[in-house]
Amino acid sequence: MLSGNMSKPAGRPRSAATRQAILAAAAGLIAEFGYDGVTVEAIAARAGAGKQTIYRLWGSKARLAADAVRTGALPFPAVAVPDTGAVGADLRQWFADTLPLTASPPFASLVRALLVEQATIAYGGTPRVEPAFLPTEQALRGRLTLARVRGEVRPDIDVDAVIDLVIGVQTMVMLGATASAVPPVDAWLDTLMHGIEAAPGSR
Repeated sequence: MLSGNMSKPAGRPRSAATRQAILAAAAGLIAEFGYDGVTVEAIAARAGAGKQTIYRLWGSKARLAADAVRTGALPFPAVAVPDTGAVGADLRQWFADTLPLTASPPFASLVRALLVEQATIAYGGTPRVEPAFLPTEQALRGRLTLARVRGEVRPDIDVDAVIDLVIGVQTMVMLGATASAVPPVDAWLDTLMHGIEAAPGSR
């Protein structure tokens, strides 16, 4: 017989375990089949949870995928920015390295879902999937800061503004690139570099 002070444990540990199981299931299935190839029903089945539990906790597959990225359950790949001493060429090479990834259908569909989620859903005023894109921002900041120190770009450039422009170009690529239709990245970068590159002979 249970004594009065041995009450039934609260449901939180079980809820936390269910949440983690769903995140792990979503991450595993998306990694295996791509975002568009996964349904909420499949995630629920793998996690051993009810479909309604997923909708109650997240509301949609997109929000669940965003949370999987935000928590680290679903790793978000990042490509390093090269450093050859010529920042314009390095940014072009970076886009060339990222294009096959961003144009690949399974990854592109996930990115589009995350971009929509970042634009429309906020937790406490903070973009919900911001950590997914943070490695890209950090890589660009490091390379552009170094370029400013070396004199590859004008000393008065606003690094944050340049990062926003570069990520804006990357976003356009993510939203519109396919294996057979590549956005005019070179033209966009030519315009950007015309505004930030140091004048010849100023280094």
